Amino acid sequence: MNTTELIKKHETLIEILEAIKTFEMLKKSAKENIEGFCGTFPELRRKYHHKNDIYGRCITRLEERYLNLIKQI
Repeated sequence: MNTTELIKKHETLIEILEAIKTFEMLKKSAKENIEGFCGTFPELRRKYHHKNDIYGRCITRLEERYLNLIKQI
């Protein structure tokens, strides 16, 4: 593996980590919304629980992709 390929893989790893960070912030925001005003609006509560679940799944998939790419290096 040459240095150019290694650089590209490391850049991809950084992008994956940035995406994980973004989804963690979105998940935190959804959790705050659930704890906030959603008590009076049950439909919004369900919506934010669903979003929180989706963000968690995205984080899991990105972490798996990250680990697989690290194994290749």
